[in-house]
Amino acid sequence: MNWPEKLKELHVSVVGQRAASLLKQSVYQLVYEPGAQRCVGLGLPPNERVFQDGDLFAALDMNLPEGYLFDRILDRFPKFALSKMHLLALMGSGGIGRLGYSLPGAAAATPPASVSRQDLLRGGRSAALFEELVNAYLGVGTALSGVQPKVMVPVVSKAIIPAPNVIVKAEGERYPGLCANEWMCLTAARCAGLRVPDFALSADARLLVIDRFDITPAGQRLGFEDIAAVMQLRVRDRLSSRKYIGSYEDVASALQLVCTDAPAALRQFFDYLALSVLLHNGDAHLKNFGVLYDEPLSGHLPGHAPRIWLSPLYDQVTTTLYTYERPGGIETVDHTMALKLRRGQRSGDKSPARSYPVRKELEKFGHDVCGVQNPSAVIEQLSDGMSQALQLARSHGSIAPAMYQKMEAIWDGARQGY
Repeated sequence: MNWPEKLKELHVSVVGQRAASLLKQSVYQLVYEPGAQRCVGLGLPPNERVFQDGDLFAALDMNLPEGYLFDRILDRFPKFALSKMHLLALMGSGGIGRLGYSLPGAAAATPPASVSRQDLLRGGRSAALFEELVNAYLGVGTALSGVQPKVMVPVVSKAIIPAPNVIVKAEGERYPGLCANEWMCLTAARCAGLRVPDFALSADARLLVIDRFDITPAGQRLGFEDIAAVMQLRVRDRLSSRKYIGSYEDVASALQLVCTDAPAALRQFFDYLALSVLLHNGDAHLKNFGVLYDEPLSGHLPGHAPRIWLSPLYDQVTTTLYTYERPGGIETVDHTMALKLRRGQRSGDKSPARSYPVRKELEKFGHDVCGVQNPSAVIEQLSDGMSQALQLARSHGSIAPAMYQKMEAIWDGARQGY
């Protein structure tokens, strides 16, 4: 790696076309190219041309690698002081969304070789295969957050897609059965009629292959920002808990402000939130909801604002399947949500602020905050989807009986009173 110790400039592209320069000296500065028409981020319209901030802009900070992949990057470059600028350069053009980063004067990167979807799903050597994928594609779209081992890779596709087009997840030692867990949760969402990306579980249930929802079937790359970035929060720091600050009412308010069809986005958001409650997904934080957007070539000029909508559902797992270690070495299960339900709730209220809501509370949230006329019917539809997912898990052939039996017990317990 022939990078300078202090990387002061990167070129930023949007759907493969250079759009701006990112400069880092005492502060960060984003300078649009003359005539640039597509925005780098929803809060960075090109008609203003120059932006300045003491920290990396939230729309760019959003996709810096964290968790598993960040640790692997540190292992690969043990004696190099990696800055956020270096990490962006390492991302190249493969990250979630439509942005790309390159060093001034650098030659265009060679597109990575594609792999076969059949090889990913065959099973038998999933652990070894995942290690091979990480070693081969680390640095080609490492913009993935979260603790679960995951990497983006290009698979053979009819569309010409100049970027990794699937996400491959592995279960890891700390979370056995995590891929089957997420497969069941996404299956429940799909059976209930919610929008989810295409996904498939490997034959040994140790890899989950998910198509990127920010790339259309025709190969068009869409803009993406998670809700933390929409709220202008930087949450990549290793010890940061900012993605767990706030409430689901705050998420609804953000969607109300930015989405082109806000009423539809809010109804869809209630679907996602209610399912997270029924699944007992305690990790539905600010980065696990996001928006997609596109725009005409005239960008943010008057009359040509981007079209913004809620993304498909992603990163859904039943977290109460796993324990965590409290101070003192005590193993316990977390029975709380990632965020408070309502703004202003305090732990001193009748119930802890992050406790899963009872049905009446959830329905009131759906009606009052999200404008859902019949939230009870939504909850029934989601519960039916979960029941269908359990039936499909039993007949899947890759998921061990002990796994879906544990999931069934948790889901049945979570649905009591609903």
